[in-house]
Amino acid sequence: GHTYYVSSVAFSPDGRQLASGSVHGILRLWDIATGQCTATLKVRS
Repeated sequence: GHTYYVSSVAFSPDGRQLASGSVHGILRLWDIATGQCTATLKVRS
């Protein structure tokens, strides 16, 4: 999961994935069925 606080979350339109963003610019994509992180992105401001 995230190392820092999660500041936002959003579900995909089909409800199969969740995106979570931390206060330090890390975006993670999650598979709802498995609970596994499927991608991690560093967002630059």
